[in-house]
This record gives sequence, C-alpha cells and structure tokens, in this order.
Amino acid sequence: MHEYLTNLSRVTKGAILLYADMGLIVLSLITAIQLALNDPWPTHTFFESIPVIGVLLLSAVVLTRLFRLHLTKLGGYETKAILKVSIWVVLLAFIASLSNIIFSVSVPGTTPVLFGMILGLSIFVVRLSAIAFLIWLEDHSLKRVPVAVFGAGAGGLQLIAALKSSRLYRPVLFVDDNIKLQNLEIAGLKVHSPSTLAEHLSDGRIEKIFLAIPSISPAKRRQMVGSLQSLDCEVLELPSYIEMIQSGGMLRSLRPVDPEDLLGRAGVDLGIPEVAETYSGKNIFVSGAGGSIGSELCRMLVETGPRKLVLFEISEYSLYAIEQELRSLAQEQSIELVPVLGSINNQQQLENLFKEQSIDVIVHAAAYKHVPLWTCPVLIPHPVLV
Repeated sequence: MHEYLTNLSRVTKGAILLYADMGLIVLSLITAIQLALNDPWPTHTFFESIPVIGVLLLSAVVLTRLFRLHLTKLGGYETKAILKVSIWVVLLAFIASLSNIIFSVSVPGTTPVLFGMILGLSIFVVRLSAIAFLIWLEDHSLKRVPVAVFGAGAGGLQLIAALKSSRLYRPVLFVDDNIKLQNLEIAGLKVHSPSTLAEHLSDGRIEKIFLAIPSISPAKRRQMVGSLQSLDCEVLELPSYIEMIQSGGMLRSLRPVDPEDLLGRAGVDLGIPEVAETYSGKNIFVSGAGGSIGSELCRMLVETGPRKLVLFEISEYSLYAIEQELRSLAQEQSIELVPVLGSINNQQQLENLFKEQSIDVIVHAAAYKHVPLWTCPVLIPHPVLV
C-alpha cells in the first residue's frame, strides 16, 4: 500500500489533499454554526449557509492554487508551509464573515471565528495523522534498518533529514557526548549518552551507527572511532562537507569506518608493486599474528605472495583463529603457513625459530596497545617492518 501511495502522481496527491480540505471546510462551518447557536441541528440556518459554503469552496480552490498548497509535499511540512496554511485559514474565515453579511445568514458574529479555529485545527490534525500513517506504512513495508546518529549538531540534523526520506535506513535515536544535549529531543529523536550504545545494540533497537561530525578534529575522531570499534556493529561516517558535495549527496557519501582511520597517518599500500616486491617470495615472520593489527597485516601479506608466512602468537586461540582463516587462501597460492605459539620475550626461542625457518623479513605487531606497557626489543639482523 505504501508503494501504491508513494507512486501516485503529484496531481493526484494534490487533488486528494484539496478534496480533503474542502470536506473539512464544510464540516468546520457546520460545527461552528452548531456551537454558535448551541443547537445540534439548526436546519433553517444550514439551508441559509449553502451560498456561503459555495463561496468558501470556490475561494479555497483559488487560494490553494495561489499559495501552491497542492504542490507542497505532505512529508515536507515545515515553518513556511505551516505559515501558508495558517494564512489560508484566516482568509477563509474572513471570507466566511463577509459572506454571512452578504447573504444575510442569521448566525452570531462569532461563527466565522469558530469556523477558522475549527478549520485550522482540523487541517493540521489531518495532515499530521496522514504523515504519521505514511511513516508507519513505510516502516512496516520497507523494513528499514534502524540506526543511531552519533552527533546531534548541524551534521546530525542534516543526516536525519536525509535518512527520513531514505528507503534503507530508519533513524531511531541521537547519540552525543555533550551532557547538555543528552535527554533532550531533537528533530523528534531523543539524545542518548554514548555509554548506552551497547544496550541499544543488544536489545535490537539499533543495528548500525552513523557518525555525523564531519568537522571534528583528527585526534578526537580517532578517539571516537576507537571507542566504537569495540561494539559489534557496523559504523559509517560522514566525510567532510566538500567530499559530500563532490559525492552528490549526504547519503551517497556515507562510508564504512576504515581501520586506517585509527592510525593518524597515511597507511602503507602493500598493493604498490615496489612494496609488494619486498615480501614476494620471502619467508616472513609476523609477531602478534592473531591480534587486531597483526591479523590484518597477515591478510595483506598473503596477497603479496610470500614463500612462507610464520604466524607467531602468545594466545593459543588467536593463533588458531588466524591460521584457520588463512589456511585455504595460503594453499591456493602455494604459501607455506607455519603457526607457532610463543612469546617475543623468549629470545632463545626467537633465535632458533629465525634460523629454522630462514626468516627474511620480520613484521613486529605484538604490542600492548591500550595500556602503557613496554616490551624489550629483540635485535635480529633481518629487515624489520614496524
């Protein structure tokens, strides 16, 4: 049903709104007369008001075309559109007052005022109800992905406006680390603390997070992205405003957060021929091979075609996981995969391993990244990539 309604032509939609407004004009005038006369069914007055109804309906058509209300998108009502409708209602109330005098309708002078109040209220109630109904239909028919928008500033507001017209995503809540904004309601969405994200993800309220702070400093951005990496959730971000303009729109410019965003510098492209040749056909040793950085390096190194890849890891499970992941790919490219359990603090084990495996290149990725701990370096006469 939502698909059918949204595919209606602009002329048809405008005609539906106009007919609805004309019906509300008749009902509002009848109700105003009943209230003004304190009579549930003043038949004589109703017949006297038929010419007034005719004038009001004709005036409504003219004013609608004059204010272009029939071309206003229902889901796009904002301050300017509300002002137009309000002026439209006031003018119809004034026309009703003149018509009562011209046609000598025996009603109190308060009738046009009541008519305008009832008409204005009913117009907005009907439009808001229609918008709510369309949103409900859209949510249930399109099954859009619920998302949280991180950043309740200008970028977040613009992203929310874009998402509300999206067929893929449904904005559910704002997230912001500004305490002054938390618990407020902005653009119809409540602003939550970042600490509540894990809870919203676990209960299924949201499935993705959109970063909408394109003007944030690089240091703050790395800190924010790093804190979100621990959540089992896809994180997408808005680039700079210049990139958004060049990409042709806000939703098109959304992109997944790249692991290199945490580096704070340009990453090394192992796909460059000069770089790939350093590892091609070599025996490579990777310490911390099962960690977040080491595992990604191993995946990239396999693509360069080394002769042998030695996976060195202190965690048995992490070593098993990365070995299982790379096993089939290594076999396809005839790469010898050697998983070794051990610690980089064991110098004798390392020296023996380098000799046994004839290591050409050492990639040192074993590190305590989250706490200020220091590991004694092992000096080996081989090329080392840190």
